[in-house]
Amino acid sequence: MENRGLVWLYRLAREPERLWKRYLLRGFYGLGLGLLDALSFRLRLKTPDRQTP
Repeated sequence: MENRGLVWLYRLAREPERLWKRYLLRGFYGLGLGLLDALSFRLRLKTPDRQTP
């Protein structure tokens, strides 16, 4: 599970009453930030960072 990034799912299954709010709220927050970032690239408000060699 660790290699696939699913440790959060195991922890949520073990302690749902303590962790559900944390994972639910942070998940939506992160999803929203990702969507805003993708939209800004789509509308060309932001350009991708370029790394120099």
